[in-house]
Amino acid sequence: MTLPIDFEANPLVPVVVQDDESRDVLMVGFMNRLAFEKTHETGFVHFWSRSRNELWKKGASSGHTQEVVSMAVNCEDNSLLIQVIQQGAVCHTGHTTCYYRQILPNGSLFETSDPVFDPAEVYPALLPAEIARRNRQKRQRREGTWFIGAWYGAYEFLARQPLQEVSGTSKLLHDNVWPFDRIADEMEELAGVLAGEHGHSGDMDQDVILEGSQILYWLNILSIGVGQEWDRDLDLENVLFPPDHFSEASVSSIQKLRETAATWRLAKARSKDEQSDYMEELLQELSSSYWLVSRAVSPVVEPSRLVEHDLDELQSKPYLADYFASVDD
Repeated sequence: MTLPIDFEANPLVPVVVQDDESRDVLMVGFMNRLAFEKTHETGFVHFWSRSRNELWKKGASSGHTQEVVSMAVNCEDNSLLIQVIQQGAVCHTGHTTCYYRQILPNGSLFETSDPVFDPAEVYPALLPAEIARRNRQKRQRREGTWFIGAWYGAYEFLARQPLQEVSGTSKLLHDNVWPFDRIADEMEELAGVLAGEHGHSGDMDQDVILEGSQILYWLNILSIGVGQEWDRDLDLENVLFPPDHFSEASVSSIQKLRETAATWRLAKARSKDEQSDYMEELLQELSSSYWLVSRAVSPVVEPSRLVEHDLDELQSKPYLADYFASVDD
């Protein structure tokens, strides 16, 4: 079968679903190659779930399936329009379309239709035991090797794949950028947040997560550039899941962040030849910087939340959909 979309260049594409009879726009979903082929093969719409990282047939649990009438591709070959015969109502809220709320001039929302079914009847609540099982699986997944491996592995994937045209991170990794100055900048900003001198949102927790995850981002860029492995060289699982939890932000941690930022700026000032000469020292500083960030944020938030924040961002990228789909969870 000839594919209308190059799924290697566009691993995940948006799909607009339209009712063939009423012409109402029902919903927007996403397809990868597997979802497209399954839709073509069965005649019923399948999507790829970005949150669950799995294939799903629309209406599999509710019975509200979408039978394909026609499919069209846009002018740039990177999105689809599918006209369907909709069984039941499309939206999990019970409405016939997901776009049932009009935005009024004052910014408020006005519901233009009433629901046609009760979601509680169509989507019965999970039994307590099932909820507990799923929560346990999620916690084990988040707090184990998968969590760190999938996160760091996404950067390794971007370093290997030719994704420079769609990913600035991939370009940095392919260019083998050593971002000493960016690490220093973010360390100084995190120190400022912890000292109460700097902020973005007005929420200490959120600002710490933002600045801390930015440091980890740039440390990962450098780590992969110099060939470090997360489990063998950096021991990130233990570093970012520390056994001890510090009760308050210490002056020493804030001062250490600023001192380390100054060290990275000195590294930036060295020539490339000099940087290569002190590689062993650089690797030690790199490893200790992960530990320093973990210790510094620990009184405010669990260090793993920095990784979770960055991982959520990575999982939102269409060009990483196939990578995350391939990760064993």
